[in-house]
Amino acid sequence: MLLINGSYGESGGQIVRMAVAFSVIFQKPIKVINIRSGRTKPGLKHQHLNAIKALAELTDAGVKGLELGSGSLEFSPKGLVKDEVKINIPTAGSIGLCLQCLIPALMLVKKQVTINFSGGATCGKGSPPLDYIQNVWFTNMNLWGLNPASVIVEREGYYPKGGAAVIVKTNPSRIHPYTALSRGKVLRIRGLSHCSKHLEKRMVADRQAREALRLLSADYDVKIKRLYSDSVCPGSSITLWAECENSVIGADALGHLGVASEQVAREAVKKLKNELDSNASFDRHMTDMLIPVMALTGDSSITASEITNHAKTNIWLCEKFIDKKFILKDDLISID
Repeated sequence: MLLINGSYGESGGQIVRMAVAFSVIFQKPIKVINIRSGRTKPGLKHQHLNAIKALAELTDAGVKGLELGSGSLEFSPKGLVKDEVKINIPTAGSIGLCLQCLIPALMLVKKQVTINFSGGATCGKGSPPLDYIQNVWFTNMNLWGLNPASVIVEREGYYPKGGAAVIVKTNPSRIHPYTALSRGKVLRIRGLSHCSKHLEKRMVADRQAREALRLLSADYDVKIKRLYSDSVCPGSSITLWAECENSVIGADALGHLGVASEQVAREAVKKLKNELDSNASFDRHMTDMLIPVMALTGDSSITASEITNHAKTNIWLCEKFIDKKFILKDDLISID
């Protein structure tokens, strides 16, 4: 059983989520200790339990320590036994973070798997919105041959109550290496501005979209979709992505009470422009999400606008499951 110290680096929940994903991919039993030991409230939280429970159910895994606040976890998968799972998230826990665990674990499965989310947040604090997951991560993973999962959002979930309803269907894939040392030319910018129907009279989604268009359309071909959605509580989000020759670069911003819609849009635009200014092949939030597929394919190289601690942690973790090593030099990440 592979022993993994969950206190490594930032000591976050990322380690236990991705350790379980790799346990499924490589069919290796694991034991994770010191889970989130450096945090104010250590141990497993609801958002970690949801993804791990789903993978345990899908793979008939033997599990010990899978409970709220647990500081250690043992996970021993047996292989895919089900092709559908339901995940109930009673809080505004991030659906995006759940998918960061589930998608890598299922990307080599030879049949479609359906994941039904009830509750949780499609866009929330400190986590990638589902719009970024779908339009940036999934599209970039396709560069390695991963067939993008389909996403149906039946109800958006906003912070602080969540309450989303989402269906995700993964697709069988055959992956291969990919190298991109720059993003290449920006071909177009697309986006999605949405908010709850509670805010439709104030035209929040339209105002976010109009401000982003005002700031970007002089330099780029820009189209931003506006949506007003059913939801449990008020909320808004805008996600922008630049479709480039070699990759997709993304940025997003979350609406907050007391913050003007135009300011939310300006925040997202600023983030996107900063990423594009670097000319790196991938944005800083994308890089750690690509480490698992690079580990599986080998012989891949990318550049990042910033090699974050999340990316370094994923590299450290990946190298425990594979024989190859990652090489970091300036903004370059490679494996061969």
